[in-house]
Amino acid sequence: MTKRNKLMVLILVALVTIYFTNNYFEKYNSKSILKSQVLNFDPDNLYKIIINSDNQIDTLIKANDNWLIVKDRKKVSARTSDINSIFNQLSNLKIERLVSNSNKDWGKYELTDSLTTSVEIFETNESSSKIYFGKTDLGNPQYYNSGYQNQPPISYVRVDDDSRIYQIYGYYELMFSSGLNSFRNNQLFNLDSIISIEISRDDSVSRTYNFKESKWITNTKDSVDLMKMDAYVKYISKLNLTNFYDDSNLKTSYLSKLKLINEQNKEFLLYAYSDTISEDYVVTSSENSNNYFRLKDKEEYSKIFFEN
Repeated sequence: MTKRNKLMVLILVALVTIYFTNNYFEKYNSKSILKSQVLNFDPDNLYKIIINSDNQIDTLIKANDNWLIVKDRKKVSARTSDINSIFNQLSNLKIERLVSNSNKDWGKYELTDSLTTSVEIFETNESSSKIYFGKTDLGNPQYYNSGYQNQPPISYVRVDDDSRIYQIYGYYELMFSSGLNSFRNNQLFNLDSIISIEISRDDSVSRTYNFKESKWITNTKDSVDLMKMDAYVKYISKLNLTNFYDDSNLKTSYLSKLKLINEQNKEFLLYAYSDTISEDYVVTSSENSNNYFRLKDKEEYSKIFFEN
């Protein structure tokens, strides 16, 4: 074999060695390559999310493009737009810097199993990713020193079985550790142009109000104070409540019913029930029928059912 041929063989062997070495490290040691993104998933393909915070495991599932919370074997509606927004942000979340390569530092950044909040994300192709959220620093000296205001908080995360700790910006740990009630749909109505209001008590209509010729008229043809009625319509059309009711002590028949009709002649209903033990008022609506809300007192009940 000539010197030229030997040289060609050596070059070929070197190239083949480099090729297989690169493939080996990409396949078996891919974690040695520093990522720029925290996670790699398509938010449109998500169908299930499991959140574990303080040993409280909560599940969100997607059905017909809407997110639902699995709670006590029941499914209650969540704020789909908010959840989609959060996971769109997560899919593009950038790593600011690598903090540590070692799991020995997990405790320092609150990333041990007992301290962290984990979020496991499932896609329709059965792939899943898990991100662990640790300590959040609300103050960022780097931004203070450079004169920036409203600086983003620093958070620390790890991903799947990777021992490394990454720094990101955002409130994600605080979002996920605050409990699933923060994701529940607390809006009973979101409508415009109400033209008819009907209030029933014990399944019997007691009062009606109709908007005609720029005036509100009762069922007895009496006029109503326009400013007072406009304030009520503004309040009820965007009604939000926060005190979720998950007990099972409601009386079977409703106490009061509110029927609203808008300009498109669409009907919206709100029901008030009584708790058999506490006798508290509890309401739900046709627009959010799987969430119930405990009212604060008689005054709040009267405000909703226009009794004051």
